[in-house]
Amino acid sequence: MLRRKPNPRTWFISEVPTPQRTPTFHEISRQLPSAKFIFMRSQKGDQGWGQITPGHEATYWDKMNLWRRLRLLATLATRTQSEIAVSFGYRGAPRIATLVGSKCFRSPVVVRSDTNQSQIAKQPRIKRALRRRLLRTLIPKSAVAWTIGTENERFWRREVGLTRTVRIPYEVPMLPGMRQPGSIEARVSNPRAMRLLAVGRLIELKRIDDTIAAFKLLSETAYKDWSLTIVGDGPERAKLGQLACGDPRICFTGATDYATLGHHFESSDALVIASSSEHWGLVVNEALGYGLYVLASDSVGAAVDLITPQSGFIFRSGDRNSLADAMKRAGKFTERQPRPAAPKTSTLMLEALNEIR
Repeated sequence: MLRRKPNPRTWFISEVPTPQRTPTFHEISRQLPSAKFIFMRSQKGDQGWGQITPGHEATYWDKMNLWRRLRLLATLATRTQSEIAVSFGYRGAPRIATLVGSKCFRSPVVVRSDTNQSQIAKQPRIKRALRRRLLRTLIPKSAVAWTIGTENERFWRREVGLTRTVRIPYEVPMLPGMRQPGSIEARVSNPRAMRLLAVGRLIELKRIDDTIAAFKLLSETAYKDWSLTIVGDGPERAKLGQLACGDPRICFTGATDYATLGHHFESSDALVIASSSEHWGLVVNEALGYGLYVLASDSVGAAVDLITPQSGFIFRSGDRNSLADAMKRAGKFTERQPRPAAPKTSTLMLEALNEIR
């Protein structure tokens, strides 16, 4: 006989409140009163948006004492078969307890992450095999994967062996700098004075050095009024400053809070994201929402699903000449429409939960 409870709870286990996910969870909490939200960490300052307080009741793992943690782990592991858990990721005690409990008690579980299969495929064979074995041992075959895009779906199917997948793309319900949803006008750029933008932590994986080096290759007179603005801070700042030295077209603004980031999108024509490893890259969503032309490396997960020949260009990761050519290409796409809003993530998630029930 199935173990059931009246008004079964639906658990959402996530890392930390974010500007994108918070509105989604808020809407879910409004439409699904039985929803319970658990955040693994209450602070994560390295993302640039600071601490966010969600508008719904939530439990913070890092603020709980040992006794409360043990009780929560037991609750998650022994869920009834009428209680669904949505695990954003698969690391950390609460998520592991959720997955193990689903295997033991056959309680339904949904897994979601932004893991990019193209990046997994680059890993050493032994490391990849060990990872695959661990994930297939931990995650039950009955789990449903909510995938964010093509490369992420490939990961859940190839590495974890899940066959039940539902595409629920990443969306940005509120663009940076906007207090409420609104229309953004079509963008018309000046090909003689293109304004390029790079946004992100100044760390090696972001390959801002490739962006700077490629931009400096545009040394002809036709590009003398072009500019490159780099928004962010990090351990690579001094090194990148030396690389950019001597080119007055390159500007470092330092880190900026999420609320004012919209100003940089509004005053730019094209976004460059040259990362050597980027599971998704929400900055692509944001830039397209503002109507920017997006130049992304083939290591950016969002590139496959969001970039079209009219909205951007995908170049080979690490190839500075290819990136420089892509920058020149951006000057030919001077009229662009902002990416239209897609169905609400919260709506898609609630519909997917109803299918499980």
